[in-house]
Amino acid sequence: SSGSNSGIGFAIPISIVERVIPALIQDGVYRHAYLGLTGGTYTRAWAEALGFPEDAQGAYVHDVVSGGPADEAGLQGGSQDTDVLLSLSLQGQPVYLQQGGDLITAIDGQPVTKMEDLLVWLAENGTPGDAVDVTVLRANGEEATLSLTLGARPARISS
Repeated sequence: SSGSNSGIGFAIPISIVERVIPALIQDGVYRHAYLGLTGGTYTRAWAEALGFPEDAQGAYVHDVVSGGPADEAGLQGGSQDTDVLLSLSLQGQPVYLQQGGDLITAIDGQPVTKMEDLLVWLAENGTPGDAVDVTVLRANGEEATLSLTLGARPARISS
């Protein structure tokens, strides 16, 4: 009511606009690419607990959605608690980092050094139905390249 600008604004990268607008015009909806996993940026603080090299980089897979694209491709989430506390649940219970998950190091040949790299790649390049190669470092130290078909992000995601 003061007539002044509150200084809030946002920008949408042109690369996103060029992907979204044609789909909205043609179909009335835009379908986001979906991997079906939860994860976080690997950090050196996790090295001992997870068994990966300290200098490794990537997106650590905490969990995969049953029946989702990551699950069908064979990506693995953590399965055994470590002593590394990640957070507290809504009920106040401790949530610990789990070992045994894959460390995603590349998607379709593009390096992944943090979780945001994976999310940006999906937003800028991913299309539901596309087959992509995901390079992972496995908990046993082996590197693997898995073929994954991107899904369409569901309206409500449940694990």
